[in-house]
Amino acid sequence: MSCFTYAPTFISAKDHPLAERPYINAGDFTDQTVITYPVPVERLDLFNQLLIPQGIEPKAIRQIELTSVILLLVGANKG
Repeated sequence: MSCFTYAPTFISAKDHPLAERPYINAGDFTDQTVITYPVPVERLDLFNQLLIPQGIEPKAIRQIELTSVILLLVGANKG
């Protein structure tokens, strides 16, 4: 029995090209800036389970400590 369920979630600005898609795949990240918490990429499921196995690297990785700042940057189409 698990204490919680976990589901990776993609967020973007409303007007982002990927926003209207029903799902995204690894290749969609090649021209994107990925915003994450300041954790080594080797520990991030996005990289371990999706990008690295497919040989995909995002355009850039931006690490931000605060969730509120991440949401502001995403809303401004900065990642």
